[in-house]
Amino acid sequence: MTKKQKLEKFISEIEKDLHHEITYYLEDQDYIDLVNQEIDLIDLLENTDFFNVDIIGTVKANKIIYDFGLDKAVEIAKDYGYSIDNFYTEALASIIESQKLRNKFDVIEGSIKDYIDNLNE
Repeated sequence: MTKKQKLEKFISEIEKDLHHEITYYLEDQDYIDLVNQEIDLIDLLENTDFFNVDIIGTVKANKIIYDFGLDKAVEIAKDYGYSIDNFYTEALASIIESQKLRNKFDVIEGSIKDYIDNLNE
């Protein structure tokens, strides 16, 4: 198995933990650049809409906001320039889910870098 193939397999495993598809945003050359450490995965993904989660549907949006906590959700809305009078539940739920994805990715980013380092030893 080549280094590229090992990295592809590793990233597909990470996708299961994130519940979000990384491979959709990567081309063949990206894997090679990652293995050769010419680019960082986080930098690559930040240049796409990977971290932008779109929530569609008021019921789903309300559940996300309720589960997250209305007080915290209102604070996030304020951080993004919304007021209690004008925030859109789907947009707010999308912001919350995007932040959750970013936080999950931040937790595993070190293990991704370590894996790539180990591929090159």
